[in-house]
Amino acid sequence: MQHRARYLEAMGIQSWQLRHGSASLLQSPAAGNAAPQETAAEPSPHEIETPAQRLADEPSPPVAVASAVAAAPAPAAPERPDVSGMDWDTLEHAVGQCNLCELHRSRTHTVFGVGDRRADWLVIGEAPGRDEDLQGEPFVGRAGQLLNAMLLAAGLQREQVYIANILKCRPPNNRDPRP
Repeated sequence: MQHRARYLEAMGIQSWQLRHGSASLLQSPAAGNAAPQETAAEPSPHEIETPAQRLADEPSPPVAVASAVAAAPAPAAPERPDVSGMDWDTLEHAVGQCNLCELHRSRTHTVFGVGDRRADWLVIGEAPGRDEDLQGEPFVGRAGQLLNAMLLAAGLQREQVYIANILKCRPPNNRDPRP
């Protein structure tokens, strides 16, 4: 599954795709045979696959089995805070204290989000870059200049939208985020 689909699923946004083999497929004509191609029919609701169904169909990653003799107790994973009842300021503070993944080790600042928290428009980036990590604000580098121009073309100012990233810490060397 692509990174983008995993992020959408993590945000609770469902993307729909046809199940494998559900609709009639385009047939490739045999060599020298110019038979007309069939087009795919509209899928019925039971032929549509949800992201959860696609994940269930994916093979599970291999599981490593550790020897009981050589295995030391693993350090306890940090506990995830319950963010459901937090207001914006408390949530921003919790993000600033987060150490649930290795990205907290190399960050300069967390990059929470900026703009109108009640805006009609939400702009979401993948992860902060170097400039964003240094300033603690999303879309401040070249991508930010482009975003500002795009917003202006749409008749909006940066202050009229809310801008955030899925990740709040910069991945080292701007590598792709990991699940």
